[in-house]
Amino acid sequence: MKVFKFGGASIKDAEAIRNVAKIIGAEGQEQLLVVVSAMGKTTNALEAILAHYIDGDMVYRTEIDKLKSFHFNILQELYKGNDPAALHQLEDLFLQFEWFFELGEKGNYDFLYDQVVAFGEIFSTKIIATYLQSVGIPAKWFDARNFIITNDNYREAAVDFALTESLVQRKIPQMLGEGPLVTQGFIGKNRQGHTTTLGREGSDFSAAIFAWALQASELCIWKDVPGILNADPKRFANTVKFQELSYTDAVEMSYYGASVLHPKTMQPLQNRHIPLHVRSFVDPTLPGTRIADGVAAQTEIPVAIVKDRQCLIRIASANFSFIAESNLSRIFQSIAENRLKINLMRNSAMRFELVTDCDARKLSALLADLDSEYLVDHTDGLTLYTTRNADPAYTQKVLQDKEIVLEQKTGNVAQYLTKSH
Repeated sequence: MKVFKFGGASIKDAEAIRNVAKIIGAEGQEQLLVVVSAMGKTTNALEAILAHYIDGDMVYRTEIDKLKSFHFNILQELYKGNDPAALHQLEDLFLQFEWFFELGEKGNYDFLYDQVVAFGEIFSTKIIATYLQSVGIPAKWFDARNFIITNDNYREAAVDFALTESLVQRKIPQMLGEGPLVTQGFIGKNRQGHTTTLGREGSDFSAAIFAWALQASELCIWKDVPGILNADPKRFANTVKFQELSYTDAVEMSYYGASVLHPKTMQPLQNRHIPLHVRSFVDPTLPGTRIADGVAAQTEIPVAIVKDRQCLIRIASANFSFIAESNLSRIFQSIAENRLKINLMRNSAMRFELVTDCDARKLSALLADLDSEYLVDHTDGLTLYTTRNADPAYTQKVLQDKEIVLEQKTGNVAQYLTKSH
């Protein structure tokens, strides 16, 4: 059996959903599990709704109306008003969504985030499953939260792989024999039954978990690019597509921020030697990129990876003493507790520097925690460039007209923090 994963760009409107249905229909096999993200920019919209709600800004109600219109317009375009069952399902889901806000619950932001944002995947998968059925594909919908079990670490929950595998093996194989299954990426639940999420852009990881638990023959992730490229074609000209990559190369590229793969995707696949195929939903006839065992390490093609919205945090001792092991232990403890991801770090005798994604809430919590013990300052609005296997000419092309704030080189990897313009 195979697992397919479709992201938000692949289902952004009615035409895109029709295209996904053609891809699934052309697969021609019953043993298929389809993992789907929220539609288009729905996750961003849900984050904004939650922020307005927490701040007491009643504009969140207007934003909910916009989100409803977006989904119902897609439904209208798909069915031309001829499928009341699909309409009623979506109406019921939005009633549940709106009822959450009527309860007036406020408190733990991360908990509220997961309860609210998870609705994006529920909306999209209901629409996809019912549309597949309407065009003759015997698809069945199921709730991923009944199978992917996690801890209580809201917004970036850790998966209980043993329990998840047991639940998946108990029910899903027999369900697969009845036609394609459609489920959600990104979401799970903890042992208390509360919804959790696996981290932003975590749908790839969800697909890998299901592939691992089902011992699938392949995971195929459908993207808007012809495969894995050595750079973002929206930023760089003359990009090169990899025909194949090793697991190690794929892990390293995703770790440094290559947006085509979620960083956690590779581990469950590598553990069970499951190939990953990255293909284009724009042109499904293209071969894509295959990641698998037995592929030689990639050392010839240079790679450029860009991460925007970066923050440089500088931490120095308040009493002019050295940054020693005890200081680093305290700093790392605070970083871990506030769940910041370090994209680059450097320390000298009296200062520790780290680069992380700009997240105002997490950053404020870190600064509040360390401010009484250390001198802490930060610079926002930076961009981090990472290159692999790059010669001086390629590096110069990547960094052309960039003002470098900090740079670090290790082996065949170089990182450059620059001011954004």
